[in-house]
Amino acid sequence: MAGHHANARKITERISINGELVLTTPTHFGNGRVRGDALVDMSLLLDDAEGVGRALIPGATITGALRNYLREQIHGYAEKESRQVATGISHLFGPPSAALDKDKGTGKILQWDQSLLIVDDALARSQDLTLRDGVAINAKTGTAEDSAKFDVELLEAGAIFDLHFDLLLTEQQRAEQLLPYVAAALQGLESGEIRLGLRKRRGYGQCCVKRWTVSRYDLTNPADLCEWLETPTTGQRTEAISHAHIAQVLNATPLQEEDQRRQFKLLATFGLAGSSVLIRSGFGEADSGPDMEHLHALNTQGKRVPVISGTSWAGVIRHRALRIANTLAGANSAAEARAAEIVNRLFGDMPEGALRGQASKVTVDETQVQHGQSLYQTRVRIDRFTGGAFPTALFEQAPVYGRPETVINFALHVRNPESYETGLLLLVLKDLWTSDLSVGGEASVGRGRLQGIQASLLLPDQAPVELDQAQPALGLTVEQRAELERPVAALWNKLHQPREETNGAE
Repeated sequence: MAGHHANARKITERISINGELVLTTPTHFGNGRVRGDALVDMSLLLDDAEGVGRALIPGATITGALRNYLREQIHGYAEKESRQVATGISHLFGPPSAALDKDKGTGKILQWDQSLLIVDDALARSQDLTLRDGVAINAKTGTAEDSAKFDVELLEAGAIFDLHFDLLLTEQQRAEQLLPYVAAALQGLESGEIRLGLRKRRGYGQCCVKRWTVSRYDLTNPADLCEWLETPTTGQRTEAISHAHIAQVLNATPLQEEDQRRQFKLLATFGLAGSSVLIRSGFGEADSGPDMEHLHALNTQGKRVPVISGTSWAGVIRHRALRIANTLAGANSAAEARAAEIVNRLFGDMPEGALRGQASKVTVDETQVQHGQSLYQTRVRIDRFTGGAFPTALFEQAPVYGRPETVINFALHVRNPESYETGLLLLVLKDLWTSDLSVGGEASVGRGRLQGIQASLLLPDQAPVELDQAQPALGLTVEQRAELERPVAALWNKLHQPREETNGAE
């Protein structure tokens, strides 16, 4: 009986790809369990093989992110891969569900080859750790849920990971067939479109690769074969090619498949002049600091800067979206139920007692407060009956105050948006733009009120729309204003359409 060696894949070439991954926002890679030395609810996954705890990105995490990005680009959001037809994705990453799959029509078992792209675990070359706390918010009261606070251990922005991939080419699967798919997948890391780790749709896990190094070994050439055998696993040969763009360093032709992703993108710039913002950091720099300090994080240059977290943006937007939808619903109980359903579909939902929740369609970025100034403010609690100060109720705060040049960027995108969902988010943007919706805490004393400056709206199948506060009518033409009114009208119709039509549409 012949052994497995008699049915070898006949590898003809091996392409070694190295990349330097840099985190641009805080990131959490965990294993679902608390580390023994950790005093937080969600601890980082660390590799202790060398005696020093280094953050680790499992190869399975990187592989899943690359495959999912490529699948969405080729097939669209929430679409499945074919389980009967071998594609470029299945050749690179293996079959979509199992090594063996049955054709439902014939009952024939289809044979699948091993994946041709080998992805290594990535260890942090440098890292800074930080802690953040989170809390669940009651949608009705807008206040924190009881006993719902948790702590997360994070890697700060600027952490560097060494990525390594090996692409195997065979007599059947040649470079011209696979390299376009490899380049398309790795471009997602290069451009920052792929996010890694926990809570990717709430600003965590943003990253990018700024330089790639590629070595190619012709395994049919004895000299190349010997050089590959003598080269360390993640090493590069002397003829290695380096470049900032993976498509150029691989000399790959563009992917022929058209990008099938439908999304609504909202990019806005706000000012903070005459106001301040305070998102409380649960972990101060020192015990002698203020009682309440605005949230800061490291940027990629290693400088600590004030930020507005993605969780803060998402919480504010979700709460206002639900309030707007309920207001439009009026006293109609059926419309109120649809309002809650629309918001849950947009921002995700985990029904009580359910084993699986619904993922958020909305992704928001963590953004920096640029050119702001942190100032100490001393406050005291006043007794409403006597008008005097409460004893031991003096406290200090360090919010970020705005200057004329202070700007806050905001980025949001929605996967497979329905017209009425876009309309709801446009109404939320209006409230942010006009300072009616505050970001952060202590809105009752005037904090967190933003002023719209510019915005770009990229709607599916439509030309981009630009808003400019300095222009009459925000720079919108009559046709553009009519285009933006249609999603809002669609929201009203969705909330108030008869129940029979709703059930039929769904």
